[in-house]
Amino acid sequence: MKKEELFGILESILFALGSPAEFSRLEETLELSHDDVVELVSDFMKDFNKKSRGMKVIRLENSIQMVSRSEHHPYIAKMLETRAQRGLSQSSLETVSIIAYNQPVTKAMVDAVRGVDSYNSIVRLLERDLIEQRGRMDAPGRPMLYGTTSEFLRVFGLESLDELPKLELKLLQNINHTDNLTFSDIAPEEESDKEEEEA
Repeated sequence: MKKEELFGILESILFALGSPAEFSRLEETLELSHDDVVELVSDFMKDFNKKSRGMKVIRLENSIQMVSRSEHHPYIAKMLETRAQRGLSQSSLETVSIIAYNQPVTKAMVDAVRGVDSYNSIVRLLERDLIEQRGRMDAPGRPMLYGTTSEFLRVFGLESLDELPKLELKLLQNINHTDNLTFSDIAPEEESDKEEEEA
């Protein structure tokens, strides 16, 4: 099959799917090897992502997605007569940052870093598909573990977590080493994410 024909098929798939297309599924669908799909995707993105187009194709780790260009969003919102989705609150940004740099983490770990209860922030992030549940920790109470999603990468314009800015915060770097960490010894402030409830 000619590359131009594969380009057309790939464009149709991405348009119809409306969500990330994983390389593994593309390999099955197009009956191509992993290396061939990677090469096809790379060539397709170079060909498709021309400035004259209203859409572009972005890579999210091991998947790709067709999205509208950010500079066109005001016009799309006006046409659809919808308000642009509100940005994340400061508490949600703090929470998703801690999760992104230290995943998988529990709510207690996030609370320990922030010093406040993060329940509302975690709920909002789950609702917006920026984080997901990653099973449970093998510890007393089997607390839920959280990690970021491909939607997180898309929203923040990243291809992979490797592109996150490097941090030098010792507490964030060492939060995964929880063998000797007792969260009951930490007394968070009597405060919650009130701004989340008002959002």
